[in-house]
Amino acid sequence: MTKSISMKEIIQLLKQYNQFLGFMANNEMNHSKLMTSVFEQIHFDSRKVVENTLFICKGINFQSDYLIQAIHAGATGFVMEEKQRKELDMTLEIPGILVKHSQKSMALIAMHFYDYPQKKLRIIGVTGTKGKTTTSFFIKRILDQQNGNKTALFSTVFTDVGLGQTPAELTTPESLDLYRLMDQAVGKGYQDLVMEVSSQAYLMQRVYQLEYDLGIFLNISPDHIGENEHVDFADYLKHKLKIFKHSKAVVIHTDTLALSEIKKTAEESTPNVIWAGEAEGVAGTNYSLAKVEHQAESVQFQIVEKKLFEAEQRRLATRFCLNIVGAVNLENALVAIAATRYLGCSEAEIKAGLASAKVPGRMEIIPHKEAMIIVDYAHNAISLQKLLMWTKARYPDGQQIVVFGCPGNKGFSRRQDLGETAAQLADYVILTEDDPGFEDPRAICEEIGSHLNGFVSYEFILNREAAITKALKRVQAGDVLLVVGKGSDAFQLRNGVRESYVTDSQVIKDQLQFVL
Repeated sequence: MTKSISMKEIIQLLKQYNQFLGFMANNEMNHSKLMTSVFEQIHFDSRKVVENTLFICKGINFQSDYLIQAIHAGATGFVMEEKQRKELDMTLEIPGILVKHSQKSMALIAMHFYDYPQKKLRIIGVTGTKGKTTTSFFIKRILDQQNGNKTALFSTVFTDVGLGQTPAELTTPESLDLYRLMDQAVGKGYQDLVMEVSSQAYLMQRVYQLEYDLGIFLNISPDHIGENEHVDFADYLKHKLKIFKHSKAVVIHTDTLALSEIKKTAEESTPNVIWAGEAEGVAGTNYSLAKVEHQAESVQFQIVEKKLFEAEQRRLATRFCLNIVGAVNLENALVAIAATRYLGCSEAEIKAGLASAKVPGRMEIIPHKEAMIIVDYAHNAISLQKLLMWTKARYPDGQQIVVFGCPGNKGFSRRQDLGETAAQLADYVILTEDDPGFEDPRAICEEIGSHLNGFVSYEFILNREAAITKALKRVQAGDVLLVVGKGSDAFQLRNGVRESYVTDSQVIKDQLQFVL
């Protein structure tokens, strides 16, 4: 069925949420006719505009040329902020709506255009500095056991709404894409949606007015601080905490910074707060681990459970198996279990879901006859620290060789944080490119290297494939090679272009046949 939205509907909706400022039309436009005009498409990308499209002028990078392109392509109306209108130096031939905030307005218009698909799904939102993707995959696989593979997924790796897996461009899609994808999931008969919710999603209003049946807060540590992101850690935390005010219930892992503020905000927002922590029997914890047994490429464990509003703890009889190693992934599994128990999943469904869970580019072990080789997405200090500590505990006699870089134009604090972490825990480092954007990759590497000087030997090899190849040649029996930062990414972001890249794991697999 063709979707549409009228000018009158849009204005009424924007007035309801205090976003409407005025109507922009020249004197030759018939006002009553304009109010009954109908749009059959909505876009914020001028390259996608077709006939009868409402064009949203959004973002700090908006240029008036985009609106002109949209009009030439067939746009018959637009939405714009006051500050954007001031930059226009022309008379437009189509009507516009002036709003307080274009991205909030886009979210409202999108949910109405797609007939509020969020109300037809059970939505689980997952936030945290690390572990969002892995936890989301775990929850999806468990819920798939419960609902017969009818769980949609919005992740950093890909989106899945029943139409095949589509590579993701953003951790949390823009609101217009978000509701379009939800609508497609509903159309495919999906019942649940598990989605990663980044701090940027709140900062950029991508999830404005979106409510969750369950919100999950994994952890927080300094990250995403700098130009075009958060001004400081307090601002980062503030945006992460917003998920509580929009969730009917929340699951929180206790191993995190700012726990007292997280606890206060959560308990002020909902009576349904579920706590997960690794230590068995900790007072106030609803879910904890018991009888953990680490194996070469898996881990087995039991769970101690105290459901919401119950006084007694009990150990679940099931022994769960997770086929992904690493302490962080055990934390993620614990949270996934707490979440899916709240959502009504049985022990059998959880056991089957976790046993079948695989996450591309997360703790991906590449077979090697003498050494441990791991590809992982670890792209901030806390993730790299936990990874290096875990590998050192299991391979204490070998060298820890790490290949990584930092992205350009964002996450500037990571350069110091990752450098200092590698300086403390690595034995040899190769610095390389990792989505340099519009920056010089050598300059990025030099900045990271300034925090390695005097602590650990390192070198620059800017070509990522060459860097991995060199690292493989250094590996000796008993060593650990960690290639981190990109995970399963099959691209390099360079000068505004997403260049094709074969993925870290494929580079390793291709090279091993030559170096072994």
